[in-house]
Amino acid sequence: MSIETAWKFASNTFRVVTENNTALAGEILRDHAPKLALATTNWMDFIAVNTETIALLAAWDAAELVEINSEAAQLSATAAVDDKLASMTRKPDLDTNSPLEQWDATIRAAVAYQGTIYTLLLPHGRETLTGGTIPERIEALEGFVTRLSNQTAKPELVTLSGVVDTFYQALKTLHEAQQSRINEYTAARTALTTLNAMVAKQMFRNTGNAILVWCAEEDNHRIEGLFDMALIREEAPALPAQPTLPTWVPGTRMLSVAALPDRATRLEAWRIGPGGAPELLAVGESGATSVVIPAMYIFTPGSLYQLFVKGRNGRGAGEASASVSWTA
Repeated sequence: MSIETAWKFASNTFRVVTENNTALAGEILRDHAPKLALATTNWMDFIAVNTETIALLAAWDAAELVEINSEAAQLSATAAVDDKLASMTRKPDLDTNSPLEQWDATIRAAVAYQGTIYTLLLPHGRETLTGGTIPERIEALEGFVTRLSNQTAKPELVTLSGVVDTFYQALKTLHEAQQSRINEYTAARTALTTLNAMVAKQMFRNTGNAILVWCAEEDNHRIEGLFDMALIREEAPALPAQPTLPTWVPGTRMLSVAALPDRATRLEAWRIGPGGAPELLAVGESGATSVVIPAMYIFTPGSLYQLFVKGRNGRGAGEASASVSWTA
């Protein structure tokens, strides 16, 4: 009789099913932690692993908030850069030139179109400033400012250099902020990936501890009872459906819906404040139809906020609900 080389009990199932899936790892951990805590009330042998699991869950919740919010900040910063670049060629209205058209018109009024100076300033015409990657376009703008400022015999071009420089500096600042947000998101993803491996290790250890405690029982449903086996055995479900419009109660700081959206196991609470970037505030308990926003999040009096929720499951978060407008 041959010996199987892949013995299932020697494989960390949690590592297998959650690899590259932090959303699923978080769902398994959040579902498991209260079940383990309940088992600890009757079996003292779980005290050590329960303490470790509680600490890991707290670390996970903190890291996940950072990761989700840093992703939102990155997307917001990227949108700001894209919008600034688009504004260079965007007409405010049908009767008003875009900034690039205005710059071109100023140059043409000062020098011959496609003459020596014009070609020096815009060697490829307007495309000098509209082609290439974002860093290349920023570099092109910087060079354009320098060339304009060197036209001391044409005061109107020197003046234009100041106008273009203002645009360039604003774009450069937005791009630097975007790069910072990208770096923060990358670091947050790395931190959560590290915790993902720790979650799989802890779940496997907790399972081993349960086997040790209940090893005398032949067909033991208690071990399976520590986990939502559907999360472990089945493929990740589709993303949750869009939630209905939530109710916001400022006095209790609670966002709630009548029922969880289809395929959701919990809710996420979000806000958009004066800064314009979406921010995840809290993740609700499994099965709960409401989320209380922690006191650590401040609402500035007189400021307008948009509050909304998302459904969440082992695959991730679904589409956002419509938002509730509220002035603090």
